[in-house]
Amino acid sequence: MSMKAWRRIWHTSLRGKLIASVACCLLLTIGAGTMLSSWLTKDMMKETVLQNAGNSLDAANLYLTDQINRLIYISNYLYLDQELNLALKYRRSGIYVGQTEASDVTKKLDNLSYAGEQVYISVWTGNGKMIYSNFQSDQYQLDKLDIHQLTHSGTFITGGKLNFLLHPSYLQSKDEPTTHMLSVARSLRLLSGKVYGYVIVSMNEEQLKAVLNKYDSTIQMMIVGEDNQIISHPNSQMIGNDFSQLYHPQEGILELERDMSVAGWRLEGLVPYGVAAEKINRIYQVTNFVQMAVLIVFLILLVLGIARLTRPIVKLTQVVRKIDNDNLSIRSGIRGEDEAGVLGQSLDAMLDRVEEMIIQIEREQSERRKAELEMLQAQINPHFLFNILGAIRMDLLLKGSEDAAVLLGSLSSLLRMTVNRGNECISLQEEMETVQHYIRLVDFQREVKVHLDMELSPDTIDKFVPRFIVQPLVENAYHHGLSKYGGILWIQSWLEDSYIWISIRDSGEGMNAERLQAVQQVIDQIQKPNIEYALHPLSRSESTHTDLSETASSDSIPLEQESAVPPVPAISGIGLTNVIRRLQMIYGSSVQVHIESHPGEGTEIKIGLPHRQ
Repeated sequence: MSMKAWRRIWHTSLRGKLIASVACCLLLTIGAGTMLSSWLTKDMMKETVLQNAGNSLDAANLYLTDQINRLIYISNYLYLDQELNLALKYRRSGIYVGQTEASDVTKKLDNLSYAGEQVYISVWTGNGKMIYSNFQSDQYQLDKLDIHQLTHSGTFITGGKLNFLLHPSYLQSKDEPTTHMLSVARSLRLLSGKVYGYVIVSMNEEQLKAVLNKYDSTIQMMIVGEDNQIISHPNSQMIGNDFSQLYHPQEGILELERDMSVAGWRLEGLVPYGVAAEKINRIYQVTNFVQMAVLIVFLILLVLGIARLTRPIVKLTQVVRKIDNDNLSIRSGIRGEDEAGVLGQSLDAMLDRVEEMIIQIEREQSERRKAELEMLQAQINPHFLFNILGAIRMDLLLKGSEDAAVLLGSLSSLLRMTVNRGNECISLQEEMETVQHYIRLVDFQREVKVHLDMELSPDTIDKFVPRFIVQPLVENAYHHGLSKYGGILWIQSWLEDSYIWISIRDSGEGMNAERLQAVQQVIDQIQKPNIEYALHPLSRSESTHTDLSETASSDSIPLEQESAVPPVPAISGIGLTNVIRRLQMIYGSSVQVHIESHPGEGTEIKIGLPHRQ
């Protein structure tokens, strides 16, 4: 496979990578297992072929040995038979046994031959005349067998030609043409060593050939003599040839041999490996075919399973791509207890929060634009207004009206601070000067006075704070706590734990526990860092005019009816709720607001701002 193909697979989807990885691992494992199995099976197959061939050779060897031993057994039986030996001795002395005795010997020969395969038995005199046999004597050809080659009490086994200890068949039969015979002969001798008779037991070589052909047809069996000549072979033309000259070791031919317990013979077996292993190879091929079929079915099931398992991931990918195209209204809808279900649920929840935050930001921007528009509408040529106020103040000073000039200066400074909103933050010192101007103007129009006591820590004076965060709280104290009888207003500031703390405390009426709890709930709701409050803020009228009066003094009568004291003017137009909201927009959830109040003792509001260098 080329590098481009590998690169194409690698850059495909996660599902494709997973399927390709599993398939490669599976194919590599099966390939390695098949190669190892083939290598091991090759030796096992060879051992199996040799074992099967060896079993066939052992069975054939056992059967052949049994047949040959039967010939030897018959010859030994006749050699030791007293009745037969007595008849031969009488014959040699010129005495002929009676018809009954001759018939008994013939029956004995027939009984011996009927016990198994066809066996030809004959008894001869010492001068070479056959006197007993279990076959017709006219079938015999004397020139085919030289009985005088028998040794003293010896036994020989021959077959084929004479010079190879094999002899052609000495029987002629039209029904059973026989080319070679296997014979066992014994000479019967007197104590002087003189031969007085012979016993010859023979069998057709075809009987041996039938045994050689009886077993596995893939094995070519043959009997080889001690002199390496072929005694019996399925092909009659091979009998008598030299085994070593006809068969040479060659590739693909396995040679096995088993020693026979007769005359130094051995049983040779030639096994064509390819033919003998054909059945095993066929089984191996069928096994490989079944494995390949199972592998294909497994791969199909694997692809279907992976496709089913990765379907949520594919859907998540599609959803993310649509989100990338600015479609934030789409949802995956994937649920479940697994990883994909958790991802789908988290993604949908995140999209919900993003949409809510977008709505919140749009509303905040809309409110900010409205505020800016109102501010622009209020700024009617401020420089002209400030110049006029400055001219009036100078005129009052020239005429000796210093108190009026001071009040006019405070009004000018307060208006300048209100109109000039270019800087979001100012120093705490400037904020306190604004508060002093405000108190001076309020005290001017009221009969009851408020005494201002400020204790500002030196290390907080030059710290920057958002503008108009103290003046609205002072205005609150005037409006709700000090509007009837006046009193004292304490303002303190200090640094503690990386926070700038500002305290505004009055000596007014205070609030009971129920009213304090209601106010605290409003503050907590504003400070609660969730989207729900941001989407449902207090109305502008509540945040700019009602403030604590509607929360803490809902049962009070209008201020202007309580006394003849004029109402406190709302210079900034913002209350406690707006102050907290502004601080949260700047500092986030790290801003701290605490309120304490007791009936008859006044109210204290503490604001903690994160210290900024």
